[in-house]
Amino acid sequence: EPVIRTGPKAPFAIQVGAYTNPDEAHHMVSHWKQKGYPAYLASADIPGKGRWYRVRLGGFDSKKEAKSYLEKFRTQEGVDAFIAPSR
Repeated sequence: EPVIRTGPKAPFAIQVGAYTNPDEAHHMVSHWKQKGYPAYLASADIPGKGRWYRVRLGGFDSKKEAKSYLEKFRTQEGVDAFIAPSR
């Protein structure tokens, strides 16, 4: 079972969405937290695209742990997601 840390303290996370609207992003963080997932928000300024609010789960100490969690998440939730660096 992967060890999950809250927030971006480990090198890997699972990204489950990215939004330009901060309210929508905060809503999705709340949605995943209510379902028991360790969700958090990571914002980033993307050149030419503005600020994006990334909804992430995790983080994980290794890519292997993140991949294991991602596979379970996809199976349980039917949501496409991917492994991202926790920055």
